[in-house]
Amino acid sequence: AVVSTQSTGDEEENKVPERWYNAIIPLVVLVFISLLRMYFDGKQVILESGDDLPITFMNCASKCNSINCLIVGTSVSLMLTLVSENTDYYFNTKDGSIIIQSKDQ
Repeated sequence: AVVSTQSTGDEEENKVPERWYNAIIPLVVLVFISLLRMYFDGKQVILESGDDLPITFMNCASKCNSINCLIVGTSVSLMLTLVSENTDYYFNTKDGSIIIQSKDQ
């Protein structure tokens, strides 16, 4: 089989720009949402069980449904990645905000 190493113009037009935040932002969202979900899920389990455990992150993390938390975090991160594929976001260095606009503009 012969494999062509030449790229066509269409492939270069549809290629997503390789920027560091295209990978970092979904990973940060995955970790943040998973940890947040672990806290609230574990807190709910502790309150419903009637244990006299203090509501700390470690107690909540030990009582939570970790698979559910990871699935929710992964789903939110995946949705963000799919949305960001159709938008172009960049950092405003003056005030540190993130600006999101459609690629069609």
